[in-house]
Amino acid sequence: MLDQICVSIEAGTYAPSPLTIIKTGESPVPNTHFHRTAVMNTGGHIQLRQNGVNHVLGQINLAQMMIFESFLLNYGATASTYRNVKNNPDWQGLYNYATRPVSYCDKYGTVTTKNESSVPCRECGVLLHSKLVTIDHTNARKGDPLDPVFKLFRAVGYSEQAPTGPKGTMVMQHMSTGMGGNNGAGNGHYSLNPIGVIVFSLFRNSAYYNNLLSLSMHHFVNLRPVCSHCNPSLGVH
Repeated sequence: MLDQICVSIEAGTYAPSPLTIIKTGESPVPNTHFHRTAVMNTGGHIQLRQNGVNHVLGQINLAQMMIFESFLLNYGATASTYRNVKNNPDWQGLYNYATRPVSYCDKYGTVTTKNESSVPCRECGVLLHSKLVTIDHTNARKGDPLDPVFKLFRAVGYSEQAPTGPKGTMVMQHMSTGMGGNNGAGNGHYSLNPIGVIVFSLFRNSAYYNNLLSLSMHHFVNLRPVCSHCNPSLGVH
């Protein structure tokens, strides 16, 4: 996706404008423009520059963008496959999957215990056998489609806010290496940093924008385990 977007930029058929994500949707980034330093597939960068003085606010190269794209594709899913995240060992580790004693009762009332894989529901805390887990979208599909994009960008260091939850923090510390994000991002306002502005803007008016929305919605960082009682009460999922 991103490599094809860069090909379009170099061919002169695509010239994105700087955009960021804010709480009410998206917004232009005033007094800025993009500048390409050289051919992207030979090491050039796309820079976000301040108008007039040409001060470089941030830059990213194609190799860094492709690492982000790999993370987007390998840990993202579709509306029909996102439930497979329950088999992802990284995701399981985040949500306290463990082998625990689970009680069973037969039709005669005899209780036995077996060691089974289980996980607590993230909403009510009831302990679930792994077979009984349902998957909840942290950002309901009925909501703003940019919320899961922002959540993903925040986890990889593309926002002015640092992640606060254990999952986002883990992604930033252990999985975002090489994406060009700012791992020292502070708790700024709800907006993208210059690298996030570049990546989001490249997608925004390209043929791959819906891919970004869908993969972010059904991504590892936007899914959590809940019980079948809590899931229906949490929105449209």
